[in-house]
Amino acid sequence: MDVDELIASLIRDEDRVPLHVIEECARGGTAMIDALDRVVGPAADWGPCASDGHWWLRLHAAFILGLMGDAAAGRLLVHLMRRLAADEDENLADWLAGYWPALFRNKPEQVFPEVEALAWADHAQPWFRGHVFEVLLAAASRRGPEELDACLARMAEWIAVGSNDPEERALIANLLLDFPRASHRTLLDDLAAKQKGKFGLFDQGDVENAYAGGDKPGWLRFDDPWMFYSPAQIESRQTRWAEEAARRSRDDDPPFLLEPHERDAPKIGRNDPCPCGSGRKYKKCCLRADGAL
Repeated sequence: MDVDELIASLIRDEDRVPLHVIEECARGGTAMIDALDRVVGPAADWGPCASDGHWWLRLHAAFILGLMGDAAAGRLLVHLMRRLAADEDENLADWLAGYWPALFRNKPEQVFPEVEALAWADHAQPWFRGHVFEVLLAAASRRGPEELDACLARMAEWIAVGSNDPEERALIANLLLDFPRASHRTLLDDLAAKQKGKFGLFDQGDVENAYAGGDKPGWLRFDDPWMFYSPAQIESRQTRWAEEAARRSRDDDPPFLLEPHERDAPKIGRNDPCPCGSGRKYKKCCLRADGAL
């Protein structure tokens, strides 16, 4: 299939696209990059989608770009992150939460200065900064321990003096808990104490538990975004959509434009980043809503 045919098939098959089609798209080179630029690039129209399939195309675009290992694909992913940080598609941000380090894993080094710039920019959605920092931390860890520690130090400095929003500072500090360093202990103890009776993203017990163990990058639980295209997950989604359509019919709910449901993901630990994209630990966010407490 040529690029236009591939794009048409992505729209037509919505969330039922098989992995081999995504892989074929990733081999599409410059022509595919140009096509995806029209979907998620800086000049893309992010108004209401013409159909559910056009919305799913945005998600497919991210996963295709994640398979492409060149700088152009990486820069387009940065543009997509920038759009989501501006709160242009909350549903898409939810589906991609946790997957960003994997999507950037094969990208060349010249892409990461753009990611770095995005990390310090002002965002309409403060919690999105945590996703950007995860990409930087994953890239730094691939370069070695010294690079990782330097990246953590920059984050700690930003938490200490770079933000006037106490909740945003606590959100980013969650990442420091995944990489406990003695030099950051005082900062984390202080933030834990200041959260009492407020937003409560983590407490002293969380700090103590973190420092009792080693590094535990939360994104490692989401290191294969392309499981989305496995036959089992495709079948599971279709069953879920059918059940919810039947429920809406019984309840006589009005029709609605696609609101993507909870994504398929690995089992979430209490201290993992919540897959809803809030940036909070799961136990401080959706764990109660999921009925696990």
